[in-house]
Amino acid sequence: TISSSPFYNATNTTIGDGKLRIESMVISQTNIPENSKKVLIGKFKFVVDGEQLNITSMGFKLTTTTGSQASEITNVSLVDKNGKVLAGPKDTTINTTDEEQTATTTDTVSLPKGEHTLDVVGDLDADWDANDTVRVGIFPEAITVRGDTSGNLITPTPAGQVQSTLLTVKPAALAVSLDSVPAAQTVVVGTQDYEVGRLILDASDSGSDVRVTQVAIRQEGPDTSFMPDVLSGLELFDGATKVIVDTTSRTCAGASCGTINTTATTTATITAGNLTVKAGTTKTITV
Repeated sequence: TISSSPFYNATNTTIGDGKLRIESMVISQTNIPENSKKVLIGKFKFVVDGEQLNITSMGFKLTTTTGSQASEITNVSLVDKNGKVLAGPKDTTINTTDEEQTATTTDTVSLPKGEHTLDVVGDLDADWDANDTVRVGIFPEAITVRGDTSGNLITPTPAGQVQSTLLTVKPAALAVSLDSVPAAQTVVVGTQDYEVGRLILDASDSGSDVRVTQVAIRQEGPDTSFMPDVLSGLELFDGATKVIVDTTSRTCAGASCGTINTTATTTATITAGNLTVKAGTTKTITV
């Protein structure tokens, strides 16, 4: 028998549970469309610490404007940043009032350690009124989640409801105005590639992207000596990118476009998708 001294105890190791914290994230585009599928209605950050966590049940609370019905939001799903469905889809059911609906997923969502941005999407039907609102909330303590290594039930934080951005249902809308640039000025006859105006396409109050398929440009002069034929070859530019126009046509109010004291309208027809203004934004088109 061999004995030796001294001997040393190894460092104590404490085996703890994983942790899950849920935070709300801002949705920058707060106007959303009706009659659309996979609409972004909620955005959350899931912060996982300690070990991988497996979520097996998660409930969403949807608060809507008075009069909205559960059937107006269907196929509620949790998706990752790439749009991959992690849980759902689930249809909503009315909670205590028409304004409060819930959707509970029971798919297993495995989240490794780290921060994860997850979105809630759903299908909106066509029965919404303009300016109805939607807000998605999560109650972390109502989520069923276990540690992948420890197997222990985890209590997520915070204790109260975490609500996402308040969203407003809006129809498609586009306001068109003329920019103050360029200012009125004298131009030499025969000038090429001259900028004659800028159109401001404003979809800031729109619930969905707007595809522009036709632009009509009116040509008129400052006095009775103007004739439309002095202006030709109209083109449209989105920044430095030329907008591809399929066809153009021009109509004149006088006997011909070469008649003085006459106005004209040039109409450019654009294939759908070649000129799109995203919801919540404005776009300046140079002519």
